[in-house]
Parts: sequence; C-alpha cells; structure tokens
Amino acid sequence: MENILKKGLNKYLEHFANERISVEGQTLDGKKHGVWTFYHDNGIKASSGLFVEGLKEGKWQWYNAQGKLIEKTMCKKDLYHGVSIRYYDHGVLKDVRMFEEGDVKAIISTYDETGNLIK
Repeated sequence: MENILKKGLNKYLEHFANERISVEGQTLDGKKHGVWTFYHDNGIKASSGLFVEGLKEGKWQWYNAQGKLIEKTMCKKDLYHGVSIRYYDHGVLKDVRMFEEGDVKAIISTYDETGNLIK
C-alpha cells in the first residue's frame, strides 16, 4: 500500500495471499486515478471503473465470483448518480433504479428471478 502515497502518476498493484492480483490501477499524487480493476480471490474480475482524484466517476461495473455482471451504474464524486441496473447472479435483470447524488430517486422497474416484470 506504500506506493499509493507517491507523487506523480504511478501504477498500483495489490495481491491476495495466493499471489493473484486483488486490485490494479494508477494513482496520481497519492489518489486513485484512472481505470481501476478489483478481483475476487479466484482471479475473476469483481469490479471496475474510473477514479478521478480519488473519487468514483462515470460507469462502474460489478461481477460475481463466476464472472457474471451483477450491477452497472453511473457514479459522480463517489456517489451513485444516474441509472443503476442490477442483475441476479444467474444473469437475469433484477431492477433498474435512478439515483441522484447517492439517493434512490426512482425504482423504474423490478423483475423476478425468471425475468418477469413485477413493477
């Protein structure tokens, strides 16, 4: 974790005890900056997205330990902001929500585990 404190643009890398990469990205003057990717301990991507001066910005995606997309959302200054789409672990759409500065403003649609519209 010591390289996160360096000045300028630096590569950042952490590993699990099993030596697989747990997180990779870049820092700029000690803050997370640019695209970062986080991994499950089995080596499968857990999440990825953009940091700007240490804060989540833009499109972020999260995956389960089998690599299936379970959520994609927009972030602004480290908060959910805009549309967020979640999926069940088996890949079926779960819900679509609208956020504003971290608060849920609307649940646009909700689906059961077979994909049938509930609301």
